[in-house]
Amino acid sequence: ASSSTVGSARTGRERRASSCACSRSSRVVTACRIRVRASTPTDAAKRIVPDVREELARVVQMRGRAAHAVRGRLEREQNGLTALRSRPVLAQPTTLVDTQQHRIDEQLARARRVVSHRLDREADAVGHHLARVRALSPLATLERGYAVAQTPEGHVITSATDAPPEFTVRLAHGLVRVEKQSIEETPHDREA
Repeated sequence: ASSSTVGSARTGRERRASSCACSRSSRVVTACRIRVRASTPTDAAKRIVPDVREELARVVQMRGRAAHAVRGRLEREQNGLTALRSRPVLAQPTTLVDTQQHRIDEQLARARRVVSHRLDREADAVGHHLARVRALSPLATLERGYAVAQTPEGHVITSATDAPPEFTVRLAHGLVRVEKQSIEETPHDREA
């Protein structure tokens, strides 16, 4: 079959022959050299030049598809963000921090109470120890009216027989120099 027979069979009154493959959607005349035989030149021009209404309809259709795709994407992303925000941690992002802060505040208050109580107890213990040390100190004994007899070298005299001819008596406030005149026994000395 010749090309004229195939072309006539296809369209009836026209024959087309092209030197390259031409896509139907782009119909660019410069990209493809198309030879068209039509009944009139106007008929040939109508067949080559794309229909404005058809092309505008395609543009509108493509815009609609693009807008639909963008709306769908925005909707999906918005739903994702809404789902994330609805989670308790993201709905109130300070929840975890507030919980930890509350625990830290409670533990800090407890530690302060424990330390304060311990300091009070230890201050009481120090006060008791200080009172005991003061009660046992020689100065406290002297303040209660007692005296301490000492040799000139500073040794304490515990027995009248150990007293040298001269010694000192330490009182709460001051020293007294003493000369031994006599020794007397007490009832306590006889029992020992």
